[in-house]
Amino acid sequence: MDSDDPGDAAGGARAAHGNGYQRLRDAIRLDIVNGHFRPGVRLKIAELCARYGVSSIPVREALRNLEGEGLVVMMPNRGATVRAVDA
Repeated sequence: MDSDDPGDAAGGARAAHGNGYQRLRDAIRLDIVNGHFRPGVRLKIAELCARYGVSSIPVREALRNLEGEGLVVMMPNRGATVRAVDA
């Protein structure tokens, strides 16, 4: 990811700080909070890789981190889903 252009990834916002999966985690979090990924939507690794221009390893790590934050639910053999979050 190119840190000089924070919003060039196929419509995906990129965070200005952090490295690797942390920057990706922040970008996915921002897209969830801003409503790009709505509650109940499956987050498909291949689609996230294409959207943010990264490989699957940082996507998986970012999703695990977002699961720890309560924004994403990881289900065995089903992938990740955006969790419904209220104020």
